[in-house]
Amino acid sequence: MSARNGTAEVYETLRLRDGVSAGRGRGGVHLVGYPDVRPIGDEDLALVRALASGEHRAEEFSPRERRLLAGLRRDGWLVATVHDGDTPVYTLDPHICPDGDACRDGDARLNGDACAGGGACAGGGACADGGDPVLGAELVDPPVGARLSRFTTIAAVPGGGLWATSPRAWAAVTVHAPGALAVLADPGARVPHPGIGARAAALLRRDLLRSGLAVTGEEDTEFRVRQWSAIDLAFHRSSRGIDGAVGVAGGFGATYWGLEHLTDPSDRPPATAPGAGSAAGSTAGLAPGPAARSAAGLAAGSAMDLPLPDLERVLAADPKLTEVLRARRSVRDHDAERPITAGQLAEFLYRCAATSDHPTPYGDRPRRAYPGGGGIHELELYVVAHQVDGLEPGTYHYDGYGHRLEPLGRKAGAERVLLDAARSMSGARARPQVLLLVTARFERLMWVYEGLAYALILKNLGVLVQTMYLVATAMGLGGCALGSSAPRAFQRISGADPLREDVVGEFMLGTVAVEHQTGGDA
Repeated sequence: MSARNGTAEVYETLRLRDGVSAGRGRGGVHLVGYPDVRPIGDEDLALVRALASGEHRAEEFSPRERRLLAGLRRDGWLVATVHDGDTPVYTLDPHICPDGDACRDGDARLNGDACAGGGACAGGGACADGGDPVLGAELVDPPVGARLSRFTTIAAVPGGGLWATSPRAWAAVTVHAPGALAVLADPGARVPHPGIGARAAALLRRDLLRSGLAVTGEEDTEFRVRQWSAIDLAFHRSSRGIDGAVGVAGGFGATYWGLEHLTDPSDRPPATAPGAGSAAGSTAGLAPGPAARSAAGLAAGSAMDLPLPDLERVLAADPKLTEVLRARRSVRDHDAERPITAGQLAEFLYRCAATSDHPTPYGDRPRRAYPGGGGIHELELYVVAHQVDGLEPGTYHYDGYGHRLEPLGRKAGAERVLLDAARSMSGARARPQVLLLVTARFERLMWVYEGLAYALILKNLGVLVQTMYLVATAMGLGGCALGSSAPRAFQRISGADPLREDVVGEFMLGTVAVEHQTGGDA
């Protein structure tokens, strides 16, 4: 069906939305597009297959099939593209049924039957009569105050066009025609739009408003809405796979999408200190093991073996888990007269992040004291040593396999920035004795997971931070996790490419000052 717009014909083409399948089960044939389910008749399979194979105009089908089309469009199963003559103007792409839970119980209406109330459907499309919303749209002035929602984001589409989406909308809109960009930018503008007619502009404005991409009036009257920033809500919903969210290759979850692009995800930036070497060339002169727990004399400039903790002593002396949990506090202030020792630091690192390979059904994977999604362990620890008895100030990478520190060389200015940022962020009275930077080597994880990779990194960070808290408490040390620090200082020290490795968490560590702050998050 179509409508005339001056001399150009305005019409709509339809196809089945991505990710929808048809299956036969108890009760007959159903369309399934998580989280929505809709029963259809056997006689409708040919129509569904046609819509899955490409775009079609409604008039290609019989009156009975057009009634089914109307119901499918109303309930968000169809992607609709509006054309103005030979020009595709925009595409409305539903994520879910506009009516929400009404379409998720398997009891959706058959063959486009009218809504229960007999009125217009929430999706904004026609109901049982099979009418076309292109014909039904009224050419009215833009609503006063119409504008894009603050939750709407716009991104470029490969091949041209702009894609508008929102975590609060039930559909996305892709704008194809340059003239439609003005409608997208300002849905309330009362001006002509070059290149597209008034009816096409009115249809786009209508679909922006009814989908939730554009709004009128105040959005944040309720605190449940106002509390969310646009980026937080989009991150939450996309990383949970809500409303059809997909990853970079169109999937979600452990799809191993990047396997063909993978080089060596275990690679890490080399130490930048002149003469930095391996454990074989270590000049520390420390033999691993309980007898070498005194770490005095470690020198910067080469990789240095750390002493292994005496695990028998640890097991005998450690308090019980419940006692540690009850005693755990965020300790911000360290005892300047009693700095943490290199031996204590070595024990802490070993107990938190020592790494060994272990066999799995998927091959050898690293094993640590804390769990990691997929058994991949993309997190790394860096030590910014400020006041450590037996260890020169500087920044070191902790090699969990070799239980050693790899110096990155002195970047005193960047280290001061990090330490001062930690003091300021935590409200501590002085710089921490040790600042631990937790980085993620993104390529280890992101080639496997789509859509939820960064959320998984943050979950892994959470269990590592809790492990740090418990180990610090058991050892009688003071620890405190931070919300942020100085984001670019790590790159200045390490030379790491932030798209491959960057800081995702920070943790202060040191001896406990006699009078220390715990704060409200103790």
